[in-house]
Amino acid sequence: MNISHIQNACLYNSPNNTPKPHYSNGINSSNSNMDKVSLSAEGMKASEQDLEKLRMPSWISQYYPKQTDLTISIQAVEETRQLFQMHDHFNSDGHISRTEQQRLDSYRNTNMTANQTSRENLEFLSKYKDELAEYGKIVNTYYTAAKEEQGITQKNYNAKVLQAEGDNENLHQSFRKKLLADSRALELMGILGIKLS
Repeated sequence: MNISHIQNACLYNSPNNTPKPHYSNGINSSNSNMDKVSLSAEGMKASEQDLEKLRMPSWISQYYPKQTDLTISIQAVEETRQLFQMHDHFNSDGHISRTEQQRLDSYRNTNMTANQTSRENLEFLSKYKDELAEYGKIVNTYYTAAKEEQGITQKNYNAKVLQAEGDNENLHQSFRKKLLADSRALELMGILGIKLS
């Protein structure tokens, strides 16, 4: 299991590769049948099984910068959805008045904090992509070594880690000891702003 993919998924959509959102009176949020995807029950089950294989112990997140946490993206999508709904409501007569435009601008400037945080996170991930890649390899090396030390294989991973109390605290302590003994890992943690409790 390679945990360096956490930051790689984020880096793929770095600000250098993603156009800045542009808002105007021409926002179009209408849905069409082409916007919808459906999966069969078998497809959903296979998808859940694939995701389960990628799931990491809950304690691993403290060893990554907060900027790699993708939950803010969910909030950003909700903020954008609300903006589109406001726009559609105001534009229902085919025209957006000056007052309505001011309300849209006010919402965008004061309520879309998750979008701003997402942009800042992407800038961070782009700026430190080399450090994140190096740090991800170090974390992966020690995580793999700790699993081997604890007798954890791909076959027994779910039972020994994900279904274990505390996601296997012995694994956690083995990993932590190895990581914190590495001076380069500590240096990178400082650069990336990772503060352990």
